[in-house]
Amino acid sequence: EGKNIERLIANFNDYSSPGKLYIVGKKTFLIDHWKIKNPNIIFLDYQPANKISEILNNSDLLILPSLSEGFGQVLIEAICCGCPVAAFDTTHTAAREIIEHQKNGFLLDPEYNIFNQIKFEKLEWSREEISENGRKKFSKSIFLSFLERHLISWNRS
Repeated sequence: EGKNIERLIANFNDYSSPGKLYIVGKKTFLIDHWKIKNPNIIFLDYQPANKISEILNNSDLLILPSLSEGFGQVLIEAICCGCPVAAFDTTHTAAREIIEHQKNGFLLDPEYNIFNQIKFEKLEWSREEISENGRKKFSKSIFLSFLERHLISWNRS
């Protein structure tokens, strides 16, 4: 499916963490298999917009595990909620345009375990700063300009 959920789950299982991993989106046949293996993995189906902002406001981090993502609007939504983000730094996502490494999140190397690369103590900004800077960076006019630039460049490639 291209969302790389299997890898996210496998990396979470390999990483010893007392935390929980919430996966929001389309439920697949993998759910029953992973639910049985690890009770700290919680699957939520698609959620309405108001519920997504509530989830983001209560999350420590949003991870976008896709290796190829059209735009990654959810990264901007999370940042504007003050939630740090993590995504793979590839030429097939807008992550490097959105994420300021170790300021509002983490640009991840696709070669390594996702969770081994996330170091919260390295974050330079607080949730409030992440939110404020995100709202400034992605104000409507700046966001539209950003979108226009990237849609044009993506259409050319």
